[in-house]
Amino acid sequence: MAGTVRDEPILIHTDLTTLQTKVLPTAIKGSNAIQSIEIDTTHRLVNVSFAVKNRKQVKIVARSYFETGQLYGQVVVEPEDDYSFLNGRLQVLNDSVKLMIGTYGYRNMQSANNAASQGLFITKIVDDEVAFTRYHSFTDFSNFFSFMNDRQQEKIERRIKKKKDGGSDLKLNYRLLVHDIIQKDDQFVLVSEVFYPEYRSNTNNLMGMNSFYGNPWLYGSPFGSGLYNPYLWNPMYGSRGGYSNQIFDGFVYTHAIVADFDKDGKLIWDNSISFDHVKSMELKEKVNIQVSDEGRTQLVYSKDGAITSKVIKADAVIDSGKKVELPTGIEGDRVRKTTTDDVEYWFGNYYLAWGVQRIVNPAGDVQTRGRRNVFYLNKISF
Repeated sequence: MAGTVRDEPILIHTDLTTLQTKVLPTAIKGSNAIQSIEIDTTHRLVNVSFAVKNRKQVKIVARSYFETGQLYGQVVVEPEDDYSFLNGRLQVLNDSVKLMIGTYGYRNMQSANNAASQGLFITKIVDDEVAFTRYHSFTDFSNFFSFMNDRQQEKIERRIKKKKDGGSDLKLNYRLLVHDIIQKDDQFVLVSEVFYPEYRSNTNNLMGMNSFYGNPWLYGSPFGSGLYNPYLWNPMYGSRGGYSNQIFDGFVYTHAIVADFDKDGKLIWDNSISFDHVKSMELKEKVNIQVSDEGRTQLVYSKDGAITSKVIKADAVIDSGKKVELPTGIEGDRVRKTTTDDVEYWFGNYYLAWGVQRIVNPAGDVQTRGRRNVFYLNKISF
């Protein structure tokens, strides 16, 4: 288990046979926070990634532990001088090859209260030695900004071109939830969901989407961590808020980017799917991806009890946004509120969708009339 005690990371190992618990050593020079825990069932190892901060620069330290809790080894991935890593997670491909994937930003844009992310990095590790690190700015992607309306997209593309013509890059600030890499032959498909923490105030509307603080593509928001870290808000980048009347109101997902890389970490193509203001109180993967042998990729997510899908092939769109409403099965039912909703791939062309809803039915029978809360479970065919 991972967590924090007095703003310090802590890693706990429990032996379920003897019921003995011990704290594993996590001492690393510099301020650090646990990023992720990945399970390697083939080699019976647990890979823990730490973000280690020294001034404005962050490196990633990946430690491997035996299932008994003993340290097996570690890999240190250092960014280039101008950059700083923001998050990273380790994925084992075979006995000798691992990939570290995450986001990076410009070193001089990082501060005590903000982590400004610029793009994705991929590090290939062979026999516990770094073979290479590739940096891919969001401005180099063809479809990263397609979630915006036409006017916004044209405006930011003009700004990107102007910067690149001048020999620099437009500086951005995004937060990404990075999925596990999907390996297809000698290529790797990477899915990342773009999100931002939303806040509400009891006295004003400072934290709204249209404000400076709520806008996901403006640099400078002092709230949130900007790091992928399901266990905590990273203490290296401040707490949840700067004002006493500020209330955390959930994570808003704007879109998901799908990118294909070759074995050398070079970008082959990218595509995206826009979310219809999907919101969650916990940071978790919302989009489900399936890659077929024919090269088609299906993206599926759920919102308010309805399922939306998009089918792509490389950077081409095959089916742009099929939406499936989930009926309750009882005449007269009206869904008033969906508290939670999830969707997962099952097998073949089938998915499972489930969640909790509040339903009203003014004209039902004795059991269904009035208000009721239900847990729904649906089998869906695409």
